[in-house]
Amino acid sequence: MSSRSIPTRPATGKLQNDDIVTAINGKPVKDSTQLRNTVASVKPGEEATFTVFRKGKTEDVKLKIGEQPESLVSGRRSGSNGGEAGNGDAQSSENTAKTVGLHLATPNEDLLARFNLEEGVKGAIVTSVDRRSAAARAGIRPGDVITEVGDTKVDSAKSASEALAKQDLSKGVRLAIVNQMGRNLVLLKDEEK
Repeated sequence: MSSRSIPTRPATGKLQNDDIVTAINGKPVKDSTQLRNTVASVKPGEEATFTVFRKGKTEDVKLKIGEQPESLVSGRRSGSNGGEAGNGDAQSSENTAKTVGLHLATPNEDLLARFNLEEGVKGAIVTSVDRRSAAARAGIRPGDVITEVGDTKVDSAKSASEALAKQDLSKGVRLAIVNQMGRNLVLLKDEEK
């Protein structure tokens, strides 16, 4: 391990790994491309207010914008949605997933092959997303696998639906999603609730 120090960046200690940036200086941010472009439009040395979704709450974080490194690597935001039939309380949970436009299924050989996913993936596979739904607005797509809802790890469509039913979707919930591009975080928020 090298003894040279890593330069401190403006976000060090202020932004956290699971934060989702929802706005910069009051302007909503829909995806990572818009985030990058908005940050790039702020002059280096100026302060910007980042609105982040953190642990179920929205917070404002002030950051001084630094120089953009030449080796900047852009990320991709994606999401997934789905629904799976259930019974009893599971039916109520399933309705929550459908309310936000998700149709989920538990991973099996056929679905993993259909969406070109690795064997052994656990979570809830989004089989379809309703157009104009909260899930579609969040960027969730068929083939995404929801692995966490808030702080709850999920390993099936049923557990994902049950975890969604326990969330206040009008405030928003962080979803951890795995797809062919890797792991992503998505803020799912149902403004109609």
